[in-house]
Amino acid sequence: MAGNGNVRPVSCAPCTQPEMAVGNRKGQIYTSAHNPDSVGRSDSPLYARLDGQRYPPVAVCIHVSAEAAQKTHILCAYWGFVCMSLHLGFHWSMILAMACKHLQPSPLRTWSLRLIGWLWAVYGAFAFRRRGVSLYLLLRSHFVFYDYTEPVLIFLIDYLSVMVMFVLIGYLISMLLKWLPTFCLH
Repeated sequence: MAGNGNVRPVSCAPCTQPEMAVGNRKGQIYTSAHNPDSVGRSDSPLYARLDGQRYPPVAVCIHVSAEAAQKTHILCAYWGFVCMSLHLGFHWSMILAMACKHLQPSPLRTWSLRLIGWLWAVYGAFAFRRRGVSLYLLLRSHFVFYDYTEPVLIFLIDYLSVMVMFVLIGYLISMLLKWLPTFCLH
């Protein structure tokens, strides 16, 4: 591999393990850190001097196992889902205000939609427990297990219900914060 003109050993700054850097047709390395306008130009400030020649920067040497990357991905995906749902709940009153502009007020519709929302959120709590979402949020399970025999529609309804539960929690938090007295720090 070292005899190939497109591959050269590059030492990693924080450690002494040599890494192999693969180049393109010209033997240069392109990373995502490049500005697209400066790709291929050796006068770019991102290029580094190595053995008297100018080479583009090599990716930062990070020794991360696939297991650590998988754990980070699970945490970010599930906490992102929760934070997105809470954020939607924080702005739910604005969404309701826009919907009220286009609909005629009806007490029956208002109470029936509230009942449907609460029941859907209760089912979301049930789905939250059944799907083991708390295990992934707290990283008590290091792998997401899917049942491939289950219909996709049921899976999507369950996760949408969990989302509705967190939207309702966010909405209730925003309503609580509106009713709390504000203190002036003057």
